Amino acid sequence: MYWEGARSTAAAAAAGQLPPAVSLPVGFTVFPGEIFQAPRSWAERVYPNLVYLNEVDRAHRPGSVSMKGGIMDRSKSSAGPRSPADTRDVLTAQEAQIAYLARDGLSNPEVGAQLFISPRTVQYRLGKVFAKLDVTSRNQLGRVPASRLSPV
Repeated sequence: MYWEGARSTAAAAAAGQLPPAVSLPVGFTVFPGEIFQAPRSWAERVYPNLVYLNEVDRAHRPGSVSMKGGIMDRSKSSAGPRSPADTRDVLTAQEAQIAYLARDGLSNPEVGAQLFISPRTVQYRLGKVFAKLDVTSRNQLGRVPASRLSPV
């Protein structure tokens, strides 16, 4: 894409014309506490190719896990090292984060935006979470005890 853009810009300059406009899809997220809380109408006006708008209702720190009543600190581990056999069905830290956010009703793109990963990675990790917890849907995640959602 870069080289094609450079070629067309060079050709337009040689012909004494303006380069062709570049049109890309745009995603926009509004986080709580931002100085400028952009309304949807503003984002649609400024970004005519807006394909995704996410208005986050609460902030999550990267590396934190959302839980009812607050943020769970992953840095505090009560258990020592575990053997591989003990961790086979235990969620990794990222899987636990994804499980909590999906359990709270966030979509794959919303979970991805919170954790700075792609929606495809969220989908892949949710598949691993479902297998480890022996569930088949997000609805069933709500019935899993919080102790089973704890990271390694």
